[in-house]
Amino acid sequence: MEAKKLTPLQVVKEKCRDCCGGGNLKEARQCEIAWCALYHHRAGKKDGKQTMTASRAIKEYCKQCCNGNAQEPGKCTAKNCPVYIFKQQKGAEREEKRRQKREQIATREEEVNNA
Repeated sequence: MEAKKLTPLQVVKEKCRDCCGGGNLKEARQCEIAWCALYHHRAGKKDGKQTMTASRAIKEYCKQCCNGNAQEPGKCTAKNCPVYIFKQQKGAEREEKRRQKREQIATREEEVNNA
């Protein structure tokens, strides 16, 4: 069964709820951890105070989670984390687009060679 695709804002909202012990969204909205990269996106909508997009906030959050090491998020094994699931889906989508692009190029080259 394939997991439901979420938008970056939805992923942030789910991660914030997860951080609050799986609690309700009200708890996440009352979060006081202002240094967290997800803080301004925690309600799952824009609050007008963001300095980065939700996608960028997710990347920054992963770096924070890995003690600031930019290479470590790629090695993450937190499979129950909403951010991990989102990043895996995005990676699979990117790989599929690359595969399709390679097929298009191969088809064009074949057409040119056969012409």
